[in-house]
Amino acid sequence: YNLITNVNQRKGFTESVARLYITEIICAISHLHSLHLIYKDLSPSNVVFDRNGHCKLIDYGFSKDNFGDFQSRILSKFQAYIAPEILTKKGHDKTVDWY
Repeated sequence: YNLITNVNQRKGFTESVARLYITEIICAISHLHSLHLIYKDLSPSNVVFDRNGHCKLIDYGFSKDNFGDFQSRILSKFQAYIAPEILTKKGHDKTVDWY
């Protein structure tokens, strides 16, 4: 199940659970960046949980590799979660994953 379902079932998270999930998401994005990948599609529907309750990122359809000096220009599907650089279509880099 995804993050939205998890929040709804629990009626929110305690601060310690939220910290754990945020840390796991940060580690996942950092790992992708270490592999020269921009994820570009972080949204609650793309965070799922494994059987042990740990976060996993899914849907790499908008990911882009080799971001050294590259400024990607692909528009993502969920505008509510998109960094302004993507919406303006002027190019962006890995920093959009931290928006």
